[in-house]
Amino acid sequence: MGKISLLSTWRKPLRRVIRKWLSNGYDIDALDAVLATAMAHRLGGDPLWLMLVSGPGAAKTETVQVLAGMGAMVTSTIASEGALLSAVPKRNRTKEASGGLLSRIGDDGILVFKDFTTILSMDRHVRGATLAALREIHDGRWQRNVGTDGGRTLTWEGRLTVIGAVTTAWDSAYAVVGAMGDRFLLVRINSYENREQIGRQAIRNIGREKEMRNELAAAVAALFAEPAEVVGEVDEAEFLAIADFVTLARTTTDVDSRGNVLDAHAPEAPTRFAKQLAQLARGAMAIGLNYAEAERLAIRCARDSVPPVRLQLLQDIDAHPGTTLSSICGRLNKPKTTIERHLAALQLLGLVSAEKAKNTWGYKCGPRLNSKGLRLIARECG
Repeated sequence: MGKISLLSTWRKPLRRVIRKWLSNGYDIDALDAVLATAMAHRLGGDPLWLMLVSGPGAAKTETVQVLAGMGAMVTSTIASEGALLSAVPKRNRTKEASGGLLSRIGDDGILVFKDFTTILSMDRHVRGATLAALREIHDGRWQRNVGTDGGRTLTWEGRLTVIGAVTTAWDSAYAVVGAMGDRFLLVRINSYENREQIGRQAIRNIGREKEMRNELAAAVAALFAEPAEVVGEVDEAEFLAIADFVTLARTTTDVDSRGNVLDAHAPEAPTRFAKQLAQLARGAMAIGLNYAEAERLAIRCARDSVPPVRLQLLQDIDAHPGTTLSSICGRLNKPKTTIERHLAALQLLGLVSAEKAKNTWGYKCGPRLNSKGLRLIARECG
C-alpha cells in the first residue's frame, strides 16, 4: 500500500546506535513513535502531539531528547504559562531574555518536554492555565492577556508539534487532561519488562552519558538530513473504527471524594484521533517502516491511549460475554473496588451493559462499543 522510503537505509544505523546505548531490551517502538511524530511535522498538516509514558528510569528522557539532533527545542519543563510567552516589560528584561519558548521557536517548530510530570504536579490553578494554553497552541493560535504596561495582549500563531515524557502520573491526572480535551497520542514503555537487561546497560554507560547523547543526536540528525517524502496511504476504515473505540473508551468521568463515579462527560468525536493515527502512520513510513510496521505502530499508540484498566476490562468482557464481577477480578488479578469503579464508568459511556441473572450481575459489551476497533487493537497488539 506504499513504497519503501529511502530513509529506511538511514534508520538501520540509528537503531544500532540505540541498541548499543540502551540495550536490546529497549522498546524500539518508543523511538519509532517519536521519530514518526517528528517526521509528520515535516510532512505538513496539523501538528501531531505525542506523550511517552512509563515509570521512572525507563529511558523516556533519552528517547525524546534525541530530537535535539534535528533542531527541536528541548526543555525540561515550564513553571507556568508565562514561560511560553513572557509578559515582562522589555525595559525590565535581561540581555539573555527571549520572551518565552514560543518566541524562541517562532511560528513553526517542535517542542520537547523531558519532564511533563512536573507540569501535572503543579498547583491546580497554574496547571489548569498551562494546560489550557497548550490546548490553544495545538489549535494554532494563543492569546495571553496580561496586566503589564497598562494591559497588553500577547499573541502567538503558528504550527507547533509537542512531544513529551511523563510518568504514569499522567493516568492519575487524566481527569484534568481529558476534561480539557486531550490532544496527545500515547506510547507506553512497559517498565516491568527487561529490567535486568536495561539495568546492566545503564551501569555500563556510567561516565559515558555525554558521549551517548551526542552519538544518539548525531544519528537522528543524519536521518532528518534526508528529504522527507509521503510514501503511502492508510486504511481509513480501520483507523476510523479504532478511533471511534478509543475516543469513547478514554472519555473522562466525574467522581466524588470517595472515587465513586457520578457522571460521564460528552465523548470526544473520532475525527482528530483518526487523523492523528493516519499522520503517525505516514510519518512512520517516511522514516523507513513498511506499511504493516507503520500500521502496527499507529495501532499500538491507539491501544496505549486508552486507560490501561479500561482496556483490560473491555478485552476481557469481549472474550467472556455474560461474565461476573468475581470472574473478571480473578482473571485480571485486580481488586474488586477497582473493577467496580471502572465498570461503572464504562456503563455510563455505553461500552458495557449489565444484566441480572438470579442473584448475580453479568456483563457484556455495550451498544456503543465499536467491537471492530477493539478487536483490531487485540489483533495487532494483543
